[in-house]
Amino acid sequence: PGLTLLLLLANEAVLRALRDWRRAARPAATALAIAGALAGYGALRLADLRAQAEPRVLLRAALVQADLSRYARLRDELGSYDAAVRILAEHFELSERALARGPLDLIVWPETVYPTTFGAPKSADGAELDRAIAGFAALHRVPLVFGAYDAEDGEEFNAAFFLSPGGEYQVYRKQALFPLTERVPAWLDSPSLRRLLPWLGTWRSGGGPRVVELALA
Repeated sequence: PGLTLLLLLANEAVLRALRDWRRAARPAATALAIAGALAGYGALRLADLRAQAEPRVLLRAALVQADLSRYARLRDELGSYDAAVRILAEHFELSERALARGPLDLIVWPETVYPTTFGAPKSADGAELDRAIAGFAALHRVPLVFGAYDAEDGEEFNAAFFLSPGGEYQVYRKQALFPLTERVPAWLDSPSLRRLLPWLGTWRSGGGPRVVELALA
């Protein structure tokens, strides 16, 4: 929240400077001061962390995120199956590039990168995509952490899946869902509201934090 507030203040200062260039000195200086203060604080913290770090590699992970967004628009253009195939293909390719640079202990993909349920496919196409993800981890012998949906008793959860090369996986269900995007309070939810705001999610909250054990490559 603090960073968001500072970002808004800096943007407001830049906007005022652009609107009235004759009096731009003060708002421009404010924006620069905010950026400089954050950069200085970051430099101090990084120096402190480097001083405390042990001189050895504890974990080598690839954090992979393709330049894809607006999954709903992609689904409308390509269809659900082809959209999921393209999203996965992009992440497979980027992950293979990372693997080509050297051995990895772990690969991490973003939240909801797989825009359907994993482990409980809704169709034969979904089961094929599940096998493709599991096959990638098995082929490269590296565990994979990725975001998808988990399903139970007709309800779905925004979840992180911890998939081992052998095909076994564990699930963490997200607890703190973003209001009016990932969840809607029951007292506010209605068909008319969902017609007005079609992006509203239907996920349920998970059971809270827990430790997930995963054997690294």
